[in-house]
Order: sequence, then structure tokens, then C-alpha cells
Amino acid sequence: MAVSAKDRGKSAEGLLKDYLEKRGRQQSFASMRLPDAHAGSLVATLADFMILQDGKFHLIECKSTRQEHRLPHANFDTGQVARMRIWQLAGANCFVMIYHEMLGLWRAYSLDYFVTRTGGSWNLRDTEPTTLEKAFENYALNSPK
Repeated sequence: MAVSAKDRGKSAEGLLKDYLEKRGRQQSFASMRLPDAHAGSLVATLADFMILQDGKFHLIECKSTRQEHRLPHANFDTGQVARMRIWQLAGANCFVMIYHEMLGLWRAYSLDYFVTRTGGSWNLRDTEPTTLEKAFENYALNSPK
């Protein structure tokens, strides 16, 4: 059975949610899955997850793609980028975790990378795909905010 585009990211979100719940056992870490339209929210949400880690506030959007090194613009609309950008300008660390379904690997990028749109997709070749744990830790633990 084919998976619809709107449901494609749900497995990636589930993987990230499980990982964040494990991290939540640490005293200096808390996370929350923000409700979206699938959960009955009538308001557009900021991101998929909200995290507080060692006093740093993070918003994480989780995306999934079947492509090995590209994320189509259609997967991350301008309204959603703009909502996260407002919070980023107010001091939140906003980043995007991208799950590559065919590879079973992840990449993490700052929201800044997705503000500019050229062509029909973002080229992600500049970052090697890795495990969920490494992608999260390399980005979240080294963020300036």
C-alpha cells in the first residue's frame, strides 16, 4: 500500500520522538511533541518538537524524503519556515532533522538553510548522512544558543 505524502513523515517523527523520550531521562533535557492537524489542532503549529536542553530552547521540524540528497521545497512550505523564523529571531535555536528513507540515515540543518529557495529542492550533499543520534547531537549540542 502506498503511503501518502502527508503521512510519509510520520515514521520519521516517530523515530525522533522515541529518541527524544530516551534523552528525556536526563535531568537537563525536556521535550514535547507539538500537536499538528493530524492531532486535531486547528492552528498551524510552529514545529514538530519543542526542546529545552541545558537552558537552550530548540524548535525542531522533522522531514522525510525518499531522495538521497535532496529535500523538495514542497516538503517544507514558506509559511512554516516563516513561523519558525520568527521564533529564531526571538532567540530560539531552530533546526530541521531530515530522514532519508532509502538510506535509513539522517541530516540536520539550521533553519537558515531553508530560507532561500532556488529551483525545486534543496541540495543536501554538503552534509554526510548519519545516524539519528549523531545528527541530533552534532547539531543540538553544538548550537550557539
